[in-house]
This record gives sequence, C-alpha cells and structure tokens, in this order.
Amino acid sequence: MNDSPKGRVRTVAIALGAVVVFQLLMVGSYVGAFHNPTPRAVPVGVVGPTPAVAQQAIASIPNSSGALSLTVVADDAIAQRRILDGDLYAAFVLGATADQLYVASAASPSIADAVSRDFTAAEAAAGRTLSVIDVAALPASDSRGVAPFYLVLGWVVGGYLGATVVGLLRGMGAAGRRNAWRRVAALAAFALVSGVAITVATAATFGIVSDHLISVALLGSLVVFATAVATAGLQAIFGIAGTGIVLLLFVVFGNPASGGPAVRPLLPTLWRRLGGAVVNGAGTDALRAAIYFPTRSILAPVLILFGWALAGVTAMVVVGHGRTADPFAELELEAGVAAI
Repeated sequence: MNDSPKGRVRTVAIALGAVVVFQLLMVGSYVGAFHNPTPRAVPVGVVGPTPAVAQQAIASIPNSSGALSLTVVADDAIAQRRILDGDLYAAFVLGATADQLYVASAASPSIADAVSRDFTAAEAAAGRTLSVIDVAALPASDSRGVAPFYLVLGWVVGGYLGATVVGLLRGMGAAGRRNAWRRVAALAAFALVSGVAITVATAATFGIVSDHLISVALLGSLVVFATAVATAGLQAIFGIAGTGIVLLLFVVFGNPASGGPAVRPLLPTLWRRLGGAVVNGAGTDALRAAIYFPTRSILAPVLILFGWALAGVTAMVVVGHGRTADPFAELELEAGVAAI
C-alpha cells in the first residue's frame, strides 16, 4: 500500500469513484424497473359457454399492445383455482346476459385494478354488465399487499449485514473446515432468531401474519440464512470485494426485481425474467403465497432459496476455510453459538 500523500489521495479517489459507480447502478436499476410499469403478457383466462365461444371472445378483446396473455379455460371453477394457484392473474367469464371478472388483489392490486378498469370499460361500450369478484382480497392491515416484500427486505438486509459484521470482526474466511462449519452454525442460529423475532414482532404490532406464524417464521429464517451464507461465501472467495457483489445482487438488482413494489409482469424483460431466481424474489414469492394463498405451492421458490444456501455453505466450507482467520476470534464465535 502506498502511504504517501499522493497514494492516500489516489486510494480515496478510487474508493469514492467506486461508490459513484454503485450509485449509478442502483439508480439505473430502480429507475429502469419502475419508471414505466406496464403490463406485459399478464396471464388472463377466458371462460365461455363453449371453447369456441371463448376463443371468439379472445379475438374480440382489445390487446394490440400484448398487455394480456389470453387463454381459454374450461369453466369458472377451474379459472378461480388457477388464479389461486398463481397461473392466472384474472379470468373473464362470459354469461348469457351478464359477465364476470375474477381478480386477485393479493397477487397484485395494480394488475387487479387495471384489468378491472379495462374490462369494465369494454363491457360498458358493448352494452353488457360486468361483475368484478376478488377471489383473494387483501386485508385492511395490508391494503396494498406490500408486507411480504418489506418483510423479505428486512430479512435480506439483516442476512448480509450479519455475515458482513462477522466477516469484519472475525475475518472473511475460517481457518479450517471445522471453523467454517462453526461459522455456518452461527449464521444458522442468527437466521432462526431473526426469522422468529421479526415474525412475532410483525404479528404483535400489525396483525398481518398472525394466522401464519410458523410458516412465515420458517421462511424468514431461510431467507436470512440463504442471504447470510451466500454473502459469507462470496466474501470467502473475493474478500471484502464479495460484499460489493452481494450489494449488486441483492440491493441493486434483487429488490426492484423481487416482484414486491411491482409484480414481475409489470417490469421490463431483465427484471421480469431473472427476478424470481434471486433470494429477494424467491422469498417474496414464497411469503406472499404463504400469507395470502395457502393452497399455492411454494416448492419452487423454496428450492431456489435452498440453492442459494447450499452454494453459500459450499463456498464457505470448500473455499473459505483456506483463508487466514484469527483462531481466538473463532473460539469466541464458537462460544457465541453455544450461548445461543
């Protein structure tokens, strides 16, 4: 390291330049995702007296912009089930004299409002009556459906901060596989405490997750653990620079792509296609389903979270154990795990 005045100035300039680059990336990602949320191929079912009638209705529904991805559904019961399962965001059911539109505001209030508005206007122009039925309404305690996103946001931030604090205090890697496993155990204990504490506090304060305490606490613990060990794994490979990679993954890209502030059918292509593969998106998908869609499978997002956790643990144990660490600090860490 160059300790001359010029060297110190150069170091500070490089560091501040890196911060400016980070700011540019963050602003570009958030503005790019949210500056013009537009429906893109939103899955909507169409039910008619016969499949042929439903197909004719699809041809007559204005959709030149490709905002909707319209598909024929056999009957309204199947349409409702597919909405609850996450295959559809809405379903249009043609009747003899009046029609129905099923929506799910818990999946996306924005899409439910937009689809309801557009179909109501189209029906009025055609001289028909439309009844809008919300099959998964949001409670008054979370009227815009943002609680799952902000819970995951808190858990993700806690996960990478927890791993970073341990790394700064104890070294970015562990001296030996045994100590690496001890660090994994410490982060697992931290994740469990974080998941349970935030769930209980949220339920007690806002009542949002009161009916799903166990499932939400377990999902929260998994989100924290996946984020923490992924952070620790990247830090084990790249040192403190791994923290920058984590911020790019989970803050710059992960938050806007998560489907929380705006569901992914409203986002541009990059965010829409990759958002569900990041911890933020997988966690938000799983938590939204657990709270508002109890019959919906959460296997896919949970497997993604486990994938991040497995990759992080592997990096910590296989790669990170070779880095020099303070053995006394590791003993203190082990004592902390035992105390928990």
